[in-house]
Amino acid sequence: MASLIRRGEYWHLGWMQDGKWRQVSTKFRADGKNPPIEALELRLRKEKEMACLTAGLEYVKPITIKEALAEWSEIDKQTCSFGTWSNHQSYVPKRLEPFKDKLVFQFNEADVQQLVASLNSESTSYATKRVMFASCSSFWKFCMGKGYAKTPLFVLSMMKKISGDRNARFEKRALTPDEEERIFSGLSGWPLTCSMIALWTGARVSEAIRVRFSDVDFMVGEIRFKEKKLGGRAIVKQMHPTLMAFLRNLSIDDYPPEHIREAILSSKFQRAAIKAGVPNATFHWLRHTLASRLFEEGISERDAAAILGHTQAVHKAYAHASRERLKNKLSLVKNVGFLSGK
Repeated sequence: MASLIRRGEYWHLGWMQDGKWRQVSTKFRADGKNPPIEALELRLRKEKEMACLTAGLEYVKPITIKEALAEWSEIDKQTCSFGTWSNHQSYVPKRLEPFKDKLVFQFNEADVQQLVASLNSESTSYATKRVMFASCSSFWKFCMGKGYAKTPLFVLSMMKKISGDRNARFEKRALTPDEEERIFSGLSGWPLTCSMIALWTGARVSEAIRVRFSDVDFMVGEIRFKEKKLGGRAIVKQMHPTLMAFLRNLSIDDYPPEHIREAILSSKFQRAAIKAGVPNATFHWLRHTLASRLFEEGISERDAAAILGHTQAVHKAYAHASRERLKNKLSLVKNVGFLSGK
């Protein structure tokens, strides 16, 4: 049995373990004759722990949603790619904020329904809502694996209750040379550098934002990227002569600073696009622009996919394409937009 003992200004918790008396402060002030409810709950937990140890069973300490989130975040960072972990940390704490002080085992189906209702009340796209729900599901699987929870709550039947616009929020197409020139003329500094890299390598915003001066090899005409969608592993892409000439004139300060967020680059590009009269354009359109121009030049889908670095499966399928062949294919694309000299 555990006991609550009043010592000085605080209540202490005492118990027998391995034939020795152990005692720790509960950090609850002894303002009256009777211990507060929080101290009594602490004693009850200790007694349950002692009962489990006596019976040879594993005891898992009850913790709050907030405490579990902190523990999950550290483990999730080690097991997930940076992009997945970043999404988890953006979505899950915000969604579970109303329940942060609740014990994990007390979280129930009604709470999940409340979470889904809050998702449905927002104007966020349907696809993003599903990603938010899936991120919360990842957290809940962690809690079940730790023994903090026993019942699966973030299940398919709950996900089906998510509603929203299932159409794409933005169209995706290639920029015309005139649109490209107007947009790029409104950019400067590292946003212009990232945009040029994306236009001539097909880099995604998550890849372009992480390019540093040391990643550019002018000797062989290559750029090294950290591929977010492939778990952060490095891949190498060839540089078009136009891009190489542009990068040669830059200083280290013209590359994106450390720890800059992808949203900042996307926002700067979209503001420039709005001013240029292309309000729906997103940074990802640059990737579509290069792909369209590759096909316009008659470059095969195999070589275009290898130049763009489309997916892990495509990388494996096109591993036989030589560096020189890809470089030659890329150099066939004519510079008809920004820096074309017209």
